[in-house]
Amino acid sequence: MRALVPIALFVAAVPAGQLSLDLRGDALFASSRQLNLIQPRLLAKLKQGATVAFDFQLSLWVGSSTTVSRRALERFVVSYDLWEERFAVTTLRGTPVRATGLAVGNVANWCLPNLSLPMPKLQTADQVRVKLEVRAAENRRDLELSPEEGVSLTQLIDVFS
Repeated sequence: MRALVPIALFVAAVPAGQLSLDLRGDALFASSRQLNLIQPRLLAKLKQGATVAFDFQLSLWVGSSTTVSRRALERFVVSYDLWEERFAVTTLRGTPVRATGLAVGNVANWCLPNLSLPMPKLQTADQVRVKLEVRAAENRRDLELSPEEGVSLTQLIDVFS
């Protein structure tokens, strides 16, 4: 089995050489030490009490590069604890799974193992292509409201301090 690993990330770029694939049983998992989801603009939103959703999609092509053989989707919601200065992440599909107390660099490292792709039966000569896509989902409410129309969590803490 030969693997080509092109990556399309809408949040952060990870070169193909920095994405690792792990086949455990009948499931394929991806991991990367260089995937940094929390960019400065998103960190500012999180520190104001907003949550940020990330959509992860792991796609697999076998042989043909025009038809996706398998696809796994997951939405992860990230929040920020102002007092601990740590992150919490929750899955939204299926049974929710939650992690708390994560450092900024560990958010993506927690998300990727919680995204698995069922593997089809492969032949030795099959060429396999995997693509990981990650994007931050815009909160519709954030787009509709201006900062003057609401009070942020940070502003409430300042008022009550």
